[in-house]
Amino acid sequence: MLKTLVVGAGLSGLMIALSLRDSRDVAVVDKARSVGGRLATRRTDNATFDHGAQFYRLKAPLREMHERWLERQLVKLWFTENQEQHFYAVGGMTALAKDLAQDTRVIVNERVVGLERKNQKWVVTFDSARIEKVDEVIFTCPTPQTLEIFKVSSLAYPARLSEVLYSKALVLLIEDSPTPFRFQAHGYVEPQNSSIFSVADQHEKGISKVNAITVTLTAETSDQHFDSPDEDVIRHAIGELQKIYPNFVPGITQLKKWRYCQVQKSFGELFAQV
Repeated sequence: MLKTLVVGAGLSGLMIALSLRDSRDVAVVDKARSVGGRLATRRTDNATFDHGAQFYRLKAPLREMHERWLERQLVKLWFTENQEQHFYAVGGMTALAKDLAQDTRVIVNERVVGLERKNQKWVVTFDSARIEKVDEVIFTCPTPQTLEIFKVSSLAYPARLSEVLYSKALVLLIEDSPTPFRFQAHGYVEPQNSSIFSVADQHEKGISKVNAITVTLTAETSDQHFDSPDEDVIRHAIGELQKIYPNFVPGITQLKKWRYCQVQKSFGELFAQV
């Protein structure tokens, strides 16, 4: 049986690993502390926040997984808009990644730092100095991170991969606001003509016991302020929020950053082989 290493334990990597599990000996590795990628859930003592993907829409690639999650009572319908259904994970979006990772060997807190082709195998080196020998490696992490590994490993790759671009995202988490925050019946809005891309009420969604709001800034604003001090970004985001909801008073705040959020310029093909 072929031995395969999937680099990146986000939705793409975990779905690939699941699809290959019957025909290959598969392992998934991620530099983060847990699986999920942008299926990211943050918990405090009282609050729960999804701070990456807020929901998924029922589109063709996810239909099979959707049926699995429904059967396991992991997801619920959040709201319907423009005839599109939006589903959320009952325990936060990370729960979906953990479900996909069941029965798959997952290596977390380890970063791939080198690749070498040797005796018809790929020798994969980790930052812990551990080594894995596999037949194939599938990269699903952001393209710039993949290319860093290719460069230090002196591996040739299609030049167009260097042209892949991602947007950034700055995400403000606000817990236990003293003012009620009801802006939509379902608790999600994408304001128009604002530097705020979206506001999601995690309590209204159903995953947080207390008031908990996720505020995601637009790609343009996130790019402009990505390297600014956290307190400056938080002040800016709250100011923008109060332009829309003047009576809003924030509670406890923290900032999350996504350097690679959405693909802005893609490779143009499903995959590249090197």
